[in-house]
Amino acid sequence: MNVVSLLAGVMGLVLLAGAWTGQPPQGTVGKPADPPKNGSAAKDPQTLRNEQIAVSGRYARFERMLMQMADILGRQDPERADLLRKTLGKGREDQVREDLEKAIALLESGELGAASEKQTELLQSFQSLMKLLQSEDRRSAVEREQERLNGLLKDLRNVIGEQRSARAATQNEESPSNAAPGQQKALEGTGKLLDEMQQHDQKSEGEKSEGEKSEGEKSEGEKSEGEKSEGEKSEGEKSEGEKSEGKKSEGEKSEGKKSEGEKSEGEKSGGQKSGGQKSGGQKGQQQTPGCESLQEAEKRMQQALEALQQQQREQALKEEDAAIEELQKAAEKLEEQLKQLREEEKEMMLASLEARFQRMLIVETQIHEGTTALAAVPQKDWLELSYGRCRELAQQQTELARECAQTVLLLREDGTSSAILLAAEDIQADMNSVAEWMQQSNVSELTISVQRDILESLKQLVETMQREMQQMQERQQQENQQQQQGQQQSPLVDLIAEIRMLRNLQLQVNRRTKRVDDLLEGASDSERATLLKQVSELAERQQKLFESAKDLEKQGRGGAGG
Repeated sequence: MNVVSLLAGVMGLVLLAGAWTGQPPQGTVGKPADPPKNGSAAKDPQTLRNEQIAVSGRYARFERMLMQMADILGRQDPERADLLRKTLGKGREDQVREDLEKAIALLESGELGAASEKQTELLQSFQSLMKLLQSEDRRSAVEREQERLNGLLKDLRNVIGEQRSARAATQNEESPSNAAPGQQKALEGTGKLLDEMQQHDQKSEGEKSEGEKSEGEKSEGEKSEGEKSEGEKSEGEKSEGEKSEGKKSEGEKSEGKKSEGEKSEGEKSGGQKSGGQKSGGQKGQQQTPGCESLQEAEKRMQQALEALQQQQREQALKEEDAAIEELQKAAEKLEEQLKQLREEEKEMMLASLEARFQRMLIVETQIHEGTTALAAVPQKDWLELSYGRCRELAQQQTELARECAQTVLLLREDGTSSAILLAAEDIQADMNSVAEWMQQSNVSELTISVQRDILESLKQLVETMQREMQQMQERQQQENQQQQQGQQQSPLVDLIAEIRMLRNLQLQVNRRTKRVDDLLEGASDSERATLLKQVSELAERQQKLFESAKDLEKQGRGGAGG
């Protein structure tokens, strides 16, 4: 099973929620149900109660499935497991199960109005769970769109270069018509770009239309259900119903033909445009940013080409200047869209990291509490149960270290935060050390103190993710008034967060160095070997901190110089 299966499960719950007491589907939440037609009988409260109980049972199975899949995916795909746990937590935060029980109680007591209101709230909760589960697909979509727009922007910059070369030729050639081939090349490049944009936009619009068609078929299905109920009232009215239904179908058919005619007419009108204006800007919402500016640039280029062929130098220069201006506008729109997508991707990344660090913090806290409880009993008084518990905690620590390793890989792939990556690497190394010590039944002061360091680092990472997300939201709110200033401040905030994290890591190295030094006094030979290994690891960490500090210094100077 995968997340798609879970989405289907949630959709089933949503559809059921819409059918309990005649509540409308998504888009009309809160609208009262239509009264029964032609005196058809509504469902009795007992039937509604039974259906509500069935939905409650389905939701309970859905929760169990979420927990099971999160556990299964925990090692193989921690990111998806985090999403499932977050969905489970969202359902508990919204008190979905409690609301289901309240709805059942209201139906049992015959309070249909209050039950309907409670079901409306449940429908909204189910939809919010659906949206959360779909966020994984959104992340992939954002990555694909970024790749597409970056490719378009690269090609567009090449076209701008060609257009500027054509403009220089128009200015300098003895005969204006000699500059026509260069202008023709820039025009062809623009047309190719427009074709690529429009093919993508038409494909997206087609997928949207398919979705609307499916929604329409769903509505027709609901309508047929109503007609079926009406037909069940009296078989004798069947022929009359068929007759009126036939008239209705004819009317719908005529309307459909009209709509098709309008569509053909629109397509015909769009087809009369040249080049990039073939089917452009009709649906601004689905249009690639900069498409309209590119269409205008193509128009200007065509006019410049015609002016060159007619030896009209001044007119050609005027049109070429206008074309360059429109091309630059298109590039700016693409850059702005890419900036928004990067911000959205960063926000999703921060949320994912926060969820990972939160989970590691919870599990590490449980391991630390178990270790502290074991250490409270002198090891000479341990029973076999105590040794078994220590091995169990060591295994949990090993598994958590593997999960941390996955997070480290994710941060390395991202490659934008050296201090956060360094902190995660230190946590992973400490978790591996603790797991190794506990496999040897070593719950000494060093083991417990390193666990405390792990907990402190995880808390700092969670706070850093939360603070950065909050600052991102604040920057987005200020962008309308201070757009350019906001663009300059964004990397500076990231740099401050990195410096703060680096400072915390340095303080942790300082504390542990002192602690190891204190423990070395009076340590046994075996303990001394472990402590000296720690000294060596601390030296490596200090070197990494030094290198990271140098990198951050370069970033700071680069930002100040810009």
